[in-house]
Amino acid sequence: MLDPNEDIYSHLYENEIISADDRELNVKMVTSGERAQHLIDLIRRRGQRAFLVFLEALEISQYK
Repeated sequence: MLDPNEDIYSHLYENEIISADDRELNVKMVTSGERAQHLIDLIRRRGQRAFLVFLEALEISQYK
């Protein structure tokens, strides 16, 4: 299951995919499942560019 780390949030924020408020709300969620679902919902709502930037973030962070 995806549990977004700081590198992923930073990359999405720097590329204006998520806002500071989005990031703060996501970090405050209790479970990794909630964080993952919230982040994926945000990316889906922001379209294809957001998805491509998300993929970049995964590569940069070497997420496994």
